Amino acid sequence: MKKYLILLVLIANLGLGIQSFSAMTRQERENLEKQISEAYDKDDQKKLLPLVTKYVNEFPDNADYLNKLGVLYDNLDNYSEAEKYYLKAIERGNYNAISNLAYVYYEKEEYGKALKYYKEYQKIADNTDNYFWIGASYAELEDYKNAKEWFLKVTKFEKDGSSENRLGLIAENEGNQKEALKWYLASIQKGNLWAYDNLAVLYVDLGDYDNAEKLVKKGMELAKNSDDEDLKKEFRETLDIIQASANFVRFLRTRDDNKLRISLSHLSMILSFIIGATLSIFLGRFFFGKIIWLSSVFLLVTFYFFSKSIKEYKKKL
Repeated sequence: MKKYLILLVLIANLGLGIQSFSAMTRQERENLEKQISEAYDKDDQKKLLPLVTKYVNEFPDNADYLNKLGVLYDNLDNYSEAEKYYLKAIERGNYNAISNLAYVYYEKEEYGKALKYYKEYQKIADNTDNYFWIGASYAELEDYKNAKEWFLKVTKFEKDGSSENRLGLIAENEGNQKEALKWYLASIQKGNLWAYDNLAVLYVDLGDYDNAEKLVKKGMELAKNSDDEDLKKEFRETLDIIQASANFVRFLRTRDDNKLRISLSHLSMILSFIIGATLSIFLGRFFFGKIIWLSSVFLLVTFYFFSKSIKEYKKKL
């Protein structure tokens, strides 16, 4: 009898649970889903977040909507909330959330975790879109051998030159400027604007300021219609560095080489004067009355050449 009572209590609790879980009617649910669909069609982010949040609150075990809510927070750079909902979605079997979570960890600069989840996703679905991010995670961890392996895979089918650009950066970090130059040019061939900036910086390192400046200006022209403000800012900063560096080098080459020679000459004359004057005083002090005339002549000659050198120096300034 006791067993039957326990069973009845369980059934009653289950019924109450179902009733509370199904507080929203089928029609209300369909209307909410329709509103969400329309908001996605219009890309209305302001409406989407409260609508999807409402749906998740009503149906907390819906893995698809948990993932969608994670994406919405991800787009707002609210990575802690995105992480929370992606993990819930993964627990309920949404595998796309694994890749999304990996990207959140990458953005948070937790590259070890990012790599873990990217590789976990690859075991489930061999998604070529993730090849780049696996390579990027390895690169951030300075595991260049594995990074190159994954980036090289991407170069076979990728059209925007991002992997070639990353291979150029790796080559530079490894001190192989010739290899870096090759990959940057390959990336530029595919229209990658970041490669223009990176190649310009490489040209600066090589001392080719003219080509560096031309490259940045071309990149800036191509980026005029781009929405990537970070790229535009990078171009402006690189151009400032190039022009400042070039002007400094030109100053050294044209003016300072000459000034350095003059300055060294000037310094030697000052030293000669000091030595001559000291020697004259020494001779006059210790041989006073005997060769005072010699020390005086020596001092006068020193003054004469020093004055003449000063005049020549001022003319060349």
